[in-house]
Amino acid sequence: MATLKEKIGYGFGDMSSSMFWKIFSYYLPFFYSNIFGLSLADAGLLMLVTRIWDAVSDPMMGVIADRTHTRWGKYRPYLLWIAAPFAIAGILLFTTPDMGTTGKLVWAYVTYILMMTVYTAINVPYGAMLGVMTDDSNTKTVFSSYRMFFAYGGSFIALGAWEPLCNWFKSMDYSNASSWQYAMVCIATLCFLGFLFCFSMTREHVKSVASESIGNHRQRKKNYGHRRPVQAQQRRQQHQQSHGDPGKARDAVRAGPVLLARKRPRQLDAHGAVLPDLRQVVTKDQEQQSHEHRYHGADGHLIAQPCAEGDRPAEQRYGRAEPQQHRPQYRIPIFLRLTALGVKADEMQCQNKQRQAEHSGGTR
Repeated sequence: MATLKEKIGYGFGDMSSSMFWKIFSYYLPFFYSNIFGLSLADAGLLMLVTRIWDAVSDPMMGVIADRTHTRWGKYRPYLLWIAAPFAIAGILLFTTPDMGTTGKLVWAYVTYILMMTVYTAINVPYGAMLGVMTDDSNTKTVFSSYRMFFAYGGSFIALGAWEPLCNWFKSMDYSNASSWQYAMVCIATLCFLGFLFCFSMTREHVKSVASESIGNHRQRKKNYGHRRPVQAQQRRQQHQQSHGDPGKARDAVRAGPVLLARKRPRQLDAHGAVLPDLRQVVTKDQEQQSHEHRYHGADGHLIAQPCAEGDRPAEQRYGRAEPQQHRPQYRIPIFLRLTALGVKADEMQCQNKQRQAEHSGGTR
């Protein structure tokens, strides 16, 4: 059962991401054109190239995160590892270097692509972390509700505090470029702390195994065992619960006087009927008896058949299975039965018509 601490901690992660994303969406185009000094064409091409790279980096990061195994889990460690690069990349994005037009353009490309890469590196594992925090659908819905609440809260905080922060630094005799940079330092610090809170307040409770992994091999083996997927292990456990463990059944046959009946694959005769075939395993404790009951027939009735000790075959005396010979039961296939019923119905209909014709002729 997820605790309130985990729900609040999970919300801090999306709060930090939403604060950065709202700043990028609302103020970054204005920053590039009015403060940084890029033309609108250069700024538009920069965002187009960055979006293309973002479409490639998202699945790459998903593959990397899915094959990561540490003592903290699969996805949760990225909140700790990428929190500081996330904040630093945001500060560099809103930094205006003292360069020419070409230098600023290169700086803008490098910092913006770096920011989107770091944003992907922390948000893809964060989004996937919900699947390993709980396997209950109702609990996942509650986690998503907390996530959306904190995301909207972070958006309101970032948009409401950005312009007052910029004006406050301007009042302290800082330039426009420095004011935007220091305002971003404040927002980045809040985002860094939010990701740290998310890492420390959440846990991964559902373990899954990928075919290949990144991280400590010994720790992965300690946490997850062999490489068989968890789904296959669960199916095997369900099969053992419903059908029993064959290894335990063999041990039981060796240990004591157990009568174990095993069915061979069904065989059909020339008429399509199922041939019953039942195998009987006789243990050594049953050899002391002078008579025994053996199964005969597919209906499972017991027939008392005396059998002397020396007359029994060696397969029965030493506990090996012996196929029993049974009289085959001939059954009419279902389609032949339906055909016969249809023919009989047609005959009855014809007879009724003849009777009606005779009755009408006699009446006239």
